[in-house]
Amino acid sequence: MVAQYERFSKIFVILMPFVWAISRAITLPIMPGSNVQVITLKPADTMTHFSGITAFFIGSNLLKFQTTFFILTFLINLAVIAINANRAGMLAFLNAFAIVSISKYKSGKIWKILTILIFIILLILFINPEIFEPIFSKIASIFVDNQERQGTKNYRLDWWTYIINYTIFGDYFWTGKGFGINLGVDAGFDPLGDGNVRSPHNGHISVLARTGVPGLVLWLLVQLSWAGTILLKFRQSSAKGQTKWAGVFLTLLAFWIASMTVTTFEVIIEGPTGGIWLWTMYGVGLAAIKLHKTHPEIMT
Repeated sequence: MVAQYERFSKIFVILMPFVWAISRAITLPIMPGSNVQVITLKPADTMTHFSGITAFFIGSNLLKFQTTFFILTFLINLAVIAINANRAGMLAFLNAFAIVSISKYKSGKIWKILTILIFIILLILFINPEIFEPIFSKIASIFVDNQERQGTKNYRLDWWTYIINYTIFGDYFWTGKGFGINLGVDAGFDPLGDGNVRSPHNGHISVLARTGVPGLVLWLLVQLSWAGTILLKFRQSSAKGQTKWAGVFLTLLAFWIASMTVTTFEVIIEGPTGGIWLWTMYGVGLAAIKLHKTHPEIMT
């Protein structure tokens, strides 16, 4: 599986900028029975994968790319995808990249990436600082009011507050409202009035709304216990000089951080494009924890 992920990573970083450009520049055929184009890329999902691949390269020697070539593809992906990504995707990548940078601060790879990235940013700021205005605007809108993006932000916050009030402070503390009910229609947060908006754009809040506080506690226990164990295994393998194992655990941790960040702002784990990857990663993590304990020699 690690070898397969290496192949996937190479294909992703090389082809994704082209696929992204094609999907934006050309009107592609519509899938039969839907209004979705054949190639439909979600920025947040794309940035989640990019986060894991970056950790995979920096964290180990498993991704057999020349450092210069990877940095080039890394910068191209940032230029094409990150600048056009939404707030959730950008924040997901920044969170994951920060963890990778802190964890591998002694790595020459991370310092080469950071040095070149900082140089390019300073050069662009000197030539034309307005290029970064959309990025700064998106990031700033997460923390402060932004007239352009305030509507969707308030929409989410109001709905989340409504759910918290009827669960943590209300009559649905123990059971939530179940998995059948349309949360958007029930709460009056259905902007189009067609019942298509079922999720409050926050996977954690959605769990709270449907299962109550006990379900949310179990959900957090499942996620945090896994992430804590992966982090522990990363530290153990790093201390023992098991570079490849450390890279696997860092990749899993970075992917989880990015995925959980996106889950906080978007509908991702409720569908196949996010859900399949999240639980596949979770299962691979459990297998890696077990194999690192019983057969550490398989990756030396």
